[in-house]
Amino acid sequence: MEKNIKKESATFLAVEEHAANLNISAPVFQAVMQSQCWAAGKKIEKSEFEKAVNAFLNAPIGG
Repeated sequence: MEKNIKKESATFLAVEEHAANLNISAPVFQAVMQSQCWAAGKKIEKSEFEKAVNAFLNAPIGG
């Protein structure tokens, strides 16, 4: 059971780590943080971070 816990917790990284790993620019990163109401250091899965970045980048301007 302990192996499952370690495996699950390893998939969660701080949003800053995901941004660095995916080479997300600082302005886009800050905009995603604001649009998602995320605080610095929030730990999420990579897929959730990618989904939020894609949603921001594909959102209509002014919308």
